[in-house]
Amino acid sequence: METTYNTRAIILSRQDFRENDSRIVCYSEDKGKLELIARGAKKIKSKSSGHLEPLTLSRMMVVAGKDMNYVGTATGENFYPEIKSNLEKLTLAGRAAALVEKMTREGEVGGSAKIFNLLNFFLENLEKNNPAAIAPEFYDTFEKELAAISGFSENDFAELKQR
Repeated sequence: METTYNTRAIILSRQDFRENDSRIVCYSEDKGKLELIARGAKKIKSKSSGHLEPLTLSRMMVVAGKDMNYVGTATGENFYPEIKSNLEKLTLAGRAAALVEKMTREGEVGGSAKIFNLLNFFLENLEKNNPAAIAPEFYDTFEKELAAISGFSENDFAELKQR
């Protein structure tokens, strides 16, 4: 097994882990869903902290550990500033990220490029357009395409959304 690899990933969520570390859940272009530990990400002098914020497209080096994988380095490619400064956009983007996190499992690589591209396309369009111009159908289309790529039937998908 490789000890390190590079990948592009969209950060789905970030949680505190131990005193100075963070637990990052991201969706990568080639490895699918990843749960990583970012050592020292909560320290004031951390250089990677801003690159590991939710709803950020980052290029990162992942180090395979014995029990967990770790973020070696991270560089943000797209921070989606328009999304983060608009509550409506942020709500839609957060719902999309939470849905990807809920509907995928770590280690499932099948369809990862399609899911990554779908989420990236959704975020880029949300970044560029007014939420009212996109209409609710845009998010509904995202949900349906994600369900289809993930292999969920309409009934299974509806049940999963209720949880």
